[in-house]
Amino acid sequence: MKSLVVIYRFKDYKTYLSAVEEEFNRFDRGFRSRLAEALGVQNAFVSKVLNQPKVHFSIEQAMSATQALELDKDESAYLIWLVESARAGTKELKEFFLNLIELAQNRYLNIKNRVGSASAPSEQDQNRFYSHWLYGAAHVMSSIPQFTSIAKMAEALRVDQKALREVLIFLSQIGLVTAKDDLFLIGPTQLHLSKSSPHISKHHTNWRLKAIDDVSDPASGGIHYSTVSSLSHKDVEKLKHDLTEVIQDYVEVIKASPEETACCFNLDFFRLIK
Repeated sequence: MKSLVVIYRFKDYKTYLSAVEEEFNRFDRGFRSRLAEALGVQNAFVSKVLNQPKVHFSIEQAMSATQALELDKDESAYLIWLVESARAGTKELKEFFLNLIELAQNRYLNIKNRVGSASAPSEQDQNRFYSHWLYGAAHVMSSIPQFTSIAKMAEALRVDQKALREVLIFLSQIGLVTAKDDLFLIGPTQLHLSKSSPHISKHHTNWRLKAIDDVSDPASGGIHYSTVSSLSHKDVEKLKHDLTEVIQDYVEVIKASPEETACCFNLDFFRLIK
């Protein structure tokens, strides 16, 4: 149940969980039942905790909640401190945990302010990004104002909203997309693949598979051309040069082009006889 709700915005765990529930219920149902199952309690108890000020989860249940919500180590500690603060029986104990909470909030804000375009996704994150064409498509679509909502983006890409939401959550976590209210905007981080990257083969494969889908669509306005030719070695070099210039022209055009739609450009040209 990974969520885009930032836990560090909250000093009350019930308010945080309610915000997560609200986000979750936009795309699915049964947040409380899934949380109850993870905690090993009845649905009614979860509702009682969220609705009644003096009823709280135990620390053990809070730990189970961190796993159900897929929180990282620091976020998990923060949630437990929120629960400890709410359960505290003395003013001194409550202030102790509130101090830890404020320190964690400040640390988060400092890290967030320092993270920018210089940060690069980890190798593990890149493995996931290049595992499917939808990650790259969602990243590009987030730069187009009319497609920054999940509903509009999913409709345009003809994909399931829940699947797209998981992709956008991941993209927001690595800085490629920024979540703002219900919108997903292009983020500060960028990815660039060199020819020597271990991901380059998967990247090209993803988009050629997507091109095959487009070929199968009779309503597509795409242009697809495939041929096998015999030609001179001299003309091979000439065509490689000409096509490289086409790519360079393409790059220059899109640099200055307003973000209005999204396109996929594939170019395959290689020697059949090695």
